[in-house]
Amino acid sequence: MQLVFEYCDNDIEIIVEDGSELAGDATPLVGPPSESVNRTKARDDALYMGLNAIPVGDAAVDIVGLLSARGSKLLGRSYRPTRPFMAAMGAVLSDLLKGARIEGRGVFRLMGVESFEHLAVGYHATRKVIETLYDFGFVEKRKGYWDIDEDGVVESAATRFWPTPFLLALLEGWGVTPDDRRGHFKDRPRPKAIRDPILLRATGKRKKGARLSGVPMPVNYNDPDIVRMAAEVNELNAFTAEQELEGAEHWAFRRIFAEGDKTQGRCVRGGRTYSVGDSYQHDPADDRLHIRINGAPVAEADIGASFLRILHAKAGVPIPPTVDPYLGIPGVPRGVAKAFVAMTLGHDRFHKNWTPQARARMLKKDGIDLQDYPNDDVRAAVLDRIPLLQGWPESPIRWGALQFIESNAVVGAMLILMRQHRIASLPVHDSLILPAQFQEIGVQVLSDPFLKFVGARPMIKVKSHLPIPSNENDLRIKLEKAI
Repeated sequence: MQLVFEYCDNDIEIIVEDGSELAGDATPLVGPPSESVNRTKARDDALYMGLNAIPVGDAAVDIVGLLSARGSKLLGRSYRPTRPFMAAMGAVLSDLLKGARIEGRGVFRLMGVESFEHLAVGYHATRKVIETLYDFGFVEKRKGYWDIDEDGVVESAATRFWPTPFLLALLEGWGVTPDDRRGHFKDRPRPKAIRDPILLRATGKRKKGARLSGVPMPVNYNDPDIVRMAAEVNELNAFTAEQELEGAEHWAFRRIFAEGDKTQGRCVRGGRTYSVGDSYQHDPADDRLHIRINGAPVAEADIGASFLRILHAKAGVPIPPTVDPYLGIPGVPRGVAKAFVAMTLGHDRFHKNWTPQARARMLKKDGIDLQDYPNDDVRAAVLDRIPLLQGWPESPIRWGALQFIESNAVVGAMLILMRQHRIASLPVHDSLILPAQFQEIGVQVLSDPFLKFVGARPMIKVKSHLPIPSNENDLRIKLEKAI
């Protein structure tokens, strides 16, 4: 297939070999891909469509303007496109180029109205841009879906998009290619503060065994503790906005608290720090190690068996920081023991069988079929090794309280790294991503707030694609001696 681009009077005509004009014909020359896409993997290898870029090079500015004008005409409007439409056109083109760096990878995006609440580009303008590019034959797409089967296993995928050869050839004619996208587009600055840095939800319901998020509740910004936590989150937002992040989709941080209906609206359960939107926190662990902060490679410092350590410390029997409680259980691999404990601490009693969610996660992560390890046998072995768990059904402490304590420790570490060391960090639940050259500082700093809020030192494991400069066991011994 041959394309001919004719430029005249600041306009563009796109002609295929049979002489039909692409820009003036609403019939798509290239439809959705003919080959079927595996729906369960529809976003596994795709890149997130952040919609956060603007054109900066002359070529990018010109092509965004011309495609916007053609799109505006196709929509039956005047030849002059609106600013929201042009902004969305630039953001979409940049993300399509990003996904095109690896053939067939594409980009994905949640297309619900609520997913656009923090963006500079609007929902309606973005949809119209994508529809226009599709009608031009410039975009292939697969619609997203959400489904839950009779076993309670959720299967979902966000809407996915690919640029067609037509679009890539057009952009290349203007000197804009996937490999030099950064020379033509740049990301908008991240916000230094957001209006609602604290989100409070009611208790989530369960649907076929899957826990669903609770509905949002009003946040009492007259509460001094909430005022302090909100200020801390926006202090972190302001600092992170100054950092250059590569390979990490991130807009702003927000702490999300749970079970507000059980706490009279107080923010004392849950409270993890989340990156707003579909961000780096959803990337596979190995992919996160490819992030760069201010050009530097990163390491991820992870608290081992966090909830279990908190539970033991609050019971007065702390687990030593050199001990991995999941290792050495007869007949039970470490991953299986960890899955059992995680499943148990997320509930208020022992399960009779493995949950569908636990089975699906374990099979995907480690390739282990939990059906090969009878739940009753695993429970007996784990409770023999970790006797404190025998009283879990009657325990006054639940997952929300465990997560609240853990989240305070992680936020505390981020604040210390920022205020005392000027080191940026990115949280992922019970771990922190930070420049690899500062990993020893990160281990100590993450350990200190954990000791403050929990009453015991944690085991901290460091993952990096770079050699670890210090022996992890030596670090753990130092931390144990510091108690």
